[in-house]
Amino acid sequence: MGRGKSSSNKPVPDSAESSRVIAAPVMPFSWPKLKLKRSLTVAEIVTGHIFLVRGLLDFAECDAFIKLADEQCVPTPGAPKRGEAFRNNARWSTTDEECARRLWVDTGMARLLSGWKHPDGKVPVGLLDNIRLYRYSPGQRFGKHYDDYFFDSKGRRTEYTLLVYLNAIDDKRYRTSDRPSGGETVFYAGRMQPVSVKPEAGLALLHKHGADCLQHEARELHNSYKYVLRSDLVFE
Repeated sequence: MGRGKSSSNKPVPDSAESSRVIAAPVMPFSWPKLKLKRSLTVAEIVTGHIFLVRGLLDFAECDAFIKLADEQCVPTPGAPKRGEAFRNNARWSTTDEECARRLWVDTGMARLLSGWKHPDGKVPVGLLDNIRLYRYSPGQRFGKHYDDYFFDSKGRRTEYTLLVYLNAIDDKRYRTSDRPSGGETVFYAGRMQPVSVKPEAGLALLHKHGADCLQHEARELHNSYKYVLRSDLVFE
């Protein structure tokens, strides 16, 4: 999930995310209060590229963001432009420094990633203040694509996409039949076996983007709903 550069073309920046998501006007939101998680750990799934953090959000926090997604998400407008990947999930985007700060500091993510260092020597300093929510209904997906980087208001560049899954597709509250399936985020690269990440409530996925981004997709969802919170990790 990201800015939606189609896998059928050489990766070049486009504006799929920024121009086609409905951006809400800046307004005061009652963002969920987040608890500090002191026992977070980060698991490296593909060296330098894919990392998982379980329990970044608890169930109550996930439910609060899901409620906001149900209130704010709107359908993806129209067919994709040339060079964009196909997607048909509902989305919402807003700019909010306070929410980005809460997700970074209040959850314990800042403490967890304090030892990270980019190959060029930069270190993570926070999350991009562009906060996005995605809601996938049965039959919806996001085709194979690459994520591009962003710059924040201080000119600092993002290096990793952050996805936080807000529910498991087999949660009985969200499934529409006894056999929910799909919805995984799957990564591809050369001879590497595909790496599949199955949504679970509170699970954070960090993956490298920009020139080093692995091709990936959100597989079609069947018989359930899926909710995702999105931002990006800023380095300085």
